[in-house]
Amino acid sequence: MKNLLKYFLSISLFISLISCETTDLDMLVDPNSISEEDMEIPFLLNNIQVEHGLFYQETGRMTSELMRQNSLWGDSYRDGISVSRLDTPWAQAYRRILKNTKLVNEKVVAEPKFIRHKIVANILSANTLITLVDLWGDVPYSEALTEAIQAPKIDSGASVYQTAESILNNALQELDNIPVDAFAFNDIYFNGNVNKWKALINTLKLKIYYQTRLVDNNAVSKFNAIIASNTYISSNSGNFFFQWNEQLLNPNARHPYYDTSYTSAGVNGSLYIGNTLLNMMRNVNNGVKDPRMAYYFYRQRPSFTPGSGPVANALPCWNLTIPSHYTGPADTFCTIPNGPQEGWWGRDHSTSNVGISPSFTWRTTYGVYPAGGKYDNGVNVPNNSQNLGLNGAGITPILLASTVDFWRADLALNHGGSGSFETHLINGYNKSVSFTSTFVTGLTPPTGVAAYENELINRMNGASTSDKMEVWGQQYLISTFGNGNDSFNAYRLTSYPRNLQKLFFWNPETDPFIRSFLYPASEVAANPNVPQKPNVAVRVFWDTNPVNGFLINN
Repeated sequence: MKNLLKYFLSISLFISLISCETTDLDMLVDPNSISEEDMEIPFLLNNIQVEHGLFYQETGRMTSELMRQNSLWGDSYRDGISVSRLDTPWAQAYRRILKNTKLVNEKVVAEPKFIRHKIVANILSANTLITLVDLWGDVPYSEALTEAIQAPKIDSGASVYQTAESILNNALQELDNIPVDAFAFNDIYFNGNVNKWKALINTLKLKIYYQTRLVDNNAVSKFNAIIASNTYISSNSGNFFFQWNEQLLNPNARHPYYDTSYTSAGVNGSLYIGNTLLNMMRNVNNGVKDPRMAYYFYRQRPSFTPGSGPVANALPCWNLTIPSHYTGPADTFCTIPNGPQEGWWGRDHSTSNVGISPSFTWRTTYGVYPAGGKYDNGVNVPNNSQNLGLNGAGITPILLASTVDFWRADLALNHGGSGSFETHLINGYNKSVSFTSTFVTGLTPPTGVAAYENELINRMNGASTSDKMEVWGQQYLISTFGNGNDSFNAYRLTSYPRNLQKLFFWNPETDPFIRSFLYPASEVAANPNVPQKPNVAVRVFWDTNPVNGFLINN
């Protein structure tokens, strides 16, 4: 877990790695450094690898808020995921990853010894294209990287997906034919392991087929063919993630969640874990606590009493009236069952108008996974220091072996996939627990793993398809903590999990659940060929589910 970003400190390209509410792209590049066009290929690839990780951290934070892993800061979806907030990941994708990949491809023509650099850049570029479509739908691409075209047109999401698949297929062929004199490169993802890059390519193709199954009758058979080949990310040793490190200054390369959770004053004012996720992991599996909670979250206090003691006014919601639309089992209000007496202090979904409380050294915050914080061993004290736990050397998960198992479970139950739904789901759970537990050394396996698994099995025995999918949706959501992109995709495909807390100021007619992001403010202002969407209910091409009435809890 200590494959740190050493090259971060060895090149003058990066002068800081800012991570507060968002990562400020413009602060990453020294304005006095050489232009990207004049950079050598190794430096370009370093840039691409880092920006790829930042892109997934940035987008994954936004989608994790939509999926209630984190608390959405805003009174509506449109406020929480504003068009100005979308400027940063859009710039990361186009100006850094895609543009620099194009430069690498051009430069390799004259310097073919850098073929490995080109292949990896193209793989990361393809993954970026897939995610652009998943989040925005139709996006510019065919004209976007041509400097002579100042206002590139929008391409259909389906065509961009096809381009990404073609890039991946070409990369796979090139990996099979790397010349012996090809230069090695600074591989921050797989340390030069060609087989792991091949497995990633095939897993990204699995993702394409899983997500296009509603619009491609052959998608499931293509998915099954890759599974049968056994050349995909099937174990945690092949997990694809971005590694942060312990460096605090020059540059700050710590996990952004750590930076805002471990300060001299405690937790950053607006950063809260979502009550939905806390409740899902603590209570909904018939009261059997998820063993991953001690890794995901850190409780700063062993217990608290709303409305009394030194934090009498630190939980502003405790004396408010429960919204009338909070009617489902997920609609816990203010605190979760077992929360105050056990120290679980989160926040309801979209409650910015309730205000920020002076609870910086009381509320539950990020733990050792994935943020590189503290493991919750039951000794709960305030985390008002910048040097605790793993000192921010956490990860941004991008694509994990457990995710593939959950894809396989869904397809097996609903779409003619291979194997058993129950087996795949339990495999996904166990891989998630196993990977999470590696972030704390010297411990025996987490307590309660078998008990939690047995309860999952009990819930699936004799259950209806809908009830099984609810278990599936909950486990998928939990396992993807740290990057909500895949959960956001799966939710739009399946509508599970259905028990998600509604918006505090819920109005599904005027504020529907986001089916695709609006285009960033900067792109709409600069490009007349990218008119703003009428609303966030516009669906991406692989989402053929009804516009209205599909997502039960908006």
